[in-house]
Amino acid sequence: MRGGAGIAYDFMNQQLHHNTTTAAPFGGRLLRPNTVSFDDPWAGTTNPFPYVSGPGNYLFYPFSTFQPIPENLRTPKVYNWNLAVQRQITKQWFVAGSYVGSNAIHLLTSIELNLPQLIAGLPTPQTAADIASFCTPALPIRANCASNLNQRRSLYLENPTRAANLGQITQYDDGATQSYHGLLMNTTWRPNSGVNINANYTWSHCLADTIFQGTPPNPGQNPPNVNNRSLDRGNCIGDRRHIFNLTGVAQTPRFEGRALRILATGWTMSGIYRYTTGSYMNITTGVDRSLTGINNAQQRVNVVNSNVFASDRGSACAGIAPCMTWLNPAAFALPALGTNGNIGYTNVLGPAFWQLDMAVSRQFKVHEGQSVEIRGESFNILNSVRPQNPVGNQSLNFSAPATFGRILNAYDPRIMQFAVKYTF
Repeated sequence: MRGGAGIAYDFMNQQLHHNTTTAAPFGGRLLRPNTVSFDDPWAGTTNPFPYVSGPGNYLFYPFSTFQPIPENLRTPKVYNWNLAVQRQITKQWFVAGSYVGSNAIHLLTSIELNLPQLIAGLPTPQTAADIASFCTPALPIRANCASNLNQRRSLYLENPTRAANLGQITQYDDGATQSYHGLLMNTTWRPNSGVNINANYTWSHCLADTIFQGTPPNPGQNPPNVNNRSLDRGNCIGDRRHIFNLTGVAQTPRFEGRALRILATGWTMSGIYRYTTGSYMNITTGVDRSLTGINNAQQRVNVVNSNVFASDRGSACAGIAPCMTWLNPAAFALPALGTNGNIGYTNVLGPAFWQLDMAVSRQFKVHEGQSVEIRGESFNILNSVRPQNPVGNQSLNFSAPATFGRILNAYDPRIMQFAVKYTF
């Protein structure tokens, strides 16, 4: 029996400032809508050029983006523990079972300090006709609209004059956590000196309440439920519930007959079989349905039917090739404007993965201290089709109906490689 525990610490590297360099007042980034005119691209704002950063020459323009860093930002910490039971059944057979757990705290995420508010008493238009009627022009505010998002920000509502240059104020936050629990079982069998077989199986689950999981968030990238990050807790991007690996190595013995010894002695054959269940996907709206300016890649859809998978899942798409069905588009819908979707984060399962690789090699002794090795390897030797996740991989954009829920890509076909090595 073996057991262990530990605490590991990380540090905030300079990638933390990946986004702060372009945030006001030190950066010179100015985002303009797609509808600007080339005749007057600066209409409605201030031309930032020429611009030289420095004291007394900081850049402020209407609704600038800021990314403050708390002075007491805590560094990530990981607690980990394990317990293993191992047993030598016979001289040739070994088995072991292990429990592995970890809990990470102070993971980096973000929170919006100047969030647009849905103003009580004002309508939230849902149809194109109502949006055109209530939301044009943006001012005065007659409804909760995408066009008056900045004018609905908290600080602007408090003081429009003093907050005219304050747009997104996306502060780094160290409150996210991640946990992992796994059962690992493995066995080794060596019936003789020429054969070695290993197998292992892992049953595990990883959960996290951060949508970034290792990358610094950009301004505007916040959990949709900004007041409760735990509502965005879901499967980790790298979570694979079941993993199985089988490896084997066999070497032919030395034969006595001269011809058989020349042809069959010393060949080494090996194989690796791997199977994993699929990864979990995040189904996003692709558009700002909450009217809060939160990145569209974080806003999720509504589930309106429990049958989220296509009835003919894994079949060829009608009229499209190469294509495979996976999700049922009718099971999802965009949430009403001004609301968040009801689906959880990364909780729709993608297709499983498996692969069989084989290799064969032999070493020929040429002279004292000299040898030649020949080797042939084949990856995915059966040339099987192993589908990837539907288009979008980890995040599926529901606003792209032509490809939503359809698999258009697969992992590598059979790949063979050969090599000759001369050792002296």
